[in-house]
Amino acid sequence: MIAAYFDESGIHDGSVAVAFSGYSSSPDIWQKFSIEWMKRLDDFGLKFFHMHEFVARVEPFDKLGEAERVQLMRSLIACIIDHDIAGTTIALKRDDFSVVMPGISGRASDPYYMLMMRAMVDVLLYASLRKERVLFTFHRRQKVVELAGLLHDAILDVHPWLASVISDQTVFGSTREHIPLQAADLLAYESYRRACNLHAPERKSYTALRPSFGELTIMSVAELGFYSLDPRIRRAVEDIMGLS
Repeated sequence: MIAAYFDESGIHDGSVAVAFSGYSSSPDIWQKFSIEWMKRLDDFGLKFFHMHEFVARVEPFDKLGEAERVQLMRSLIACIIDHDIAGTTIALKRDDFSVVMPGISGRASDPYYMLMMRAMVDVLLYASLRKERVLFTFHRRQKVVELAGLLHDAILDVHPWLASVISDQTVFGSTREHIPLQAADLLAYESYRRACNLHAPERKSYTALRPSFGELTIMSVAELGFYSLDPRIRRAVEDIMGLS
């Protein structure tokens, strides 16, 4: 069994990009990871970690000095790197999505749907090579709960052979209930910041995380075009890709 934990960043109004990121590993490694993660937080007098609250310096992160903030981030990233967990991180630019999906309603109008589908399929393909089953855990939000069920069915419609890989059960919960979601939250935030400006120098924290995921996948206009409901866009994509 592979346990995969995913979270998102950039879903707020006005964001330049949206990222969907997570880590996958075996339950026994996650158990060891969670114990070590909580020990590292305890060193700083913390009971949980949430990147947005850390960046905003709200309680309890407002009590950390600058040196402590740097040390905390280094410690948590080291915890991720030190464990055998595989990162998956996908992002897209909202402007690219708007070009490909103009005037579309329903779930296809939400970039989160595209990212969630792409990330799930990537993990499932990885699991199929290992002949293991995947149990997904997502941050509990109403939209996520609704999309998870739709995506489960949509993925099996396109890739029925993945039925032996994807678990029939999906878990939803908070970052406090599921410690690995805190690591997914950190990766999602750093991926979101990177996707907003790919030409800027990498943040030190993003670079430090790289060994855990390799590269950030940016969904291109061409890739998004495959999902467009506009036949003109799909034909253009097929011409570009040499598929027509």
